[in-house]
Amino acid sequence: MTIFKDIVDLLHNNDCVILPGFGAFVLKKKSASVVGNEFIPPSKNVSFNSMLKENDGLLVKQISRTRKISYDNAFSLVEEEVKSFRNKLSKDLIVEVKSLGIFELKDQNNLSFNPDFSINFDSSSFGLQSFSKEPLLKTVKRESKKDLQFVSSSILKNAAIFIFPVNPLYDDFLMVKSKPVELRSMKNRNKIVKTSIERIIKKKLTIKFFLFLIWSKL
Repeated sequence: MTIFKDIVDLLHNNDCVILPGFGAFVLKKKSASVVGNEFIPPSKNVSFNSMLKENDGLLVKQISRTRKISYDNAFSLVEEEVKSFRNKLSKDLIVEVKSLGIFELKDQNNLSFNPDFSINFDSSSFGLQSFSKEPLLKTVKRESKKDLQFVSSSILKNAAIFIFPVNPLYDDFLMVKSKPVELRSMKNRNKIVKTSIERIIKKKLTIKFFLFLIWSKL
């Protein structure tokens, strides 16, 4: 059945090709769509209408031109091909036509057609295929509570090592302890305590400011 190849060629540039005495192959257009994560390009798939049988000259002219025969001879060739195809359907009941679909004869008056949806006759989407795109999942790295505790402990440990030698409480304690004679006098003791407290307050403020600077750099 060579005429079906001519029909396929014509469908790439025509939305309807009539096979005289048999039926018409009609293209149905489908817009681009998205189904779930699958992107489907626009397409034109073939369908079959058994009611359109009158010769419109398109197929016969194509055969006449490609085979370089007269129009009448081309029309006779089409009639012979249609007769042969009907006989094959009556015998096999199911006949597959490449790039078009499958014809199934359920009884003498009931002819069904299952199109081949893998063939896209839409020239504007030539080469395009359906594809799927998986959604991108944003991964957020979260530190565990154990890791945070370890970092905090390390920071405090390093800060303590750096600050301890200048701890004002420790310094003033040594200062008071190193002057036992002066402490015998209540007046001298009060004076020393007052001086020590002032130094402690002053140094505490300095240390707080220093810790603030360290924290702001982390």
